[in-house]
Amino acid sequence: MRRPFLVIAMVIASLFATSGAALASQETASNDEELVYQSTFYFEQNPDGSVSPTQYPTGCGLTVLISRVGNFIDGDVITGCNFAVASIEHSIEIQRSRWYGWETMATLPSDIRFNTSSHSSFQNYNCAGTGIHDFRVIGRGQVIPYGGSPATAAAYDQLNEQNCG
Repeated sequence: MRRPFLVIAMVIASLFATSGAALASQETASNDEELVYQSTFYFEQNPDGSVSPTQYPTGCGLTVLISRVGNFIDGDVITGCNFAVASIEHSIEIQRSRWYGWETMATLPSDIRFNTSSHSSFQNYNCAGTGIHDFRVIGRGQVIPYGGSPATAAAYDQLNEQNCG
């Protein structure tokens, strides 16, 4: 019962998201892509290696949510639009902090839906016996509006100092 309620709540929240989110808490991922912590601002990598702001079309939003249930780190990525689009695609990475940087523990490389106005994707990782780590979920999305160009988005959510034993 918990997961459907969270997904519905996050889709509703993403529909009302604005693009005026603060840029104060940006972090750089291991692949030099700029990610924004719990925000609706997104970035894409340019051919020269730099990054520039981008966002879903007006009326669409991406939300990333991390939670821990017992020994499982759960990652949800939700896209909601207030109109139907040709496709919505997500990828998810669950990472843990290590002394040398972030280590990817689980991935969902591609999850796509066609002719829809919302899409949610889920991935989890059993962290039992891994000790104390910070965990984060990175969600990347792409929306292709009917007759429009693809728009990409990326964001993350993080849990700190989780003791999984």
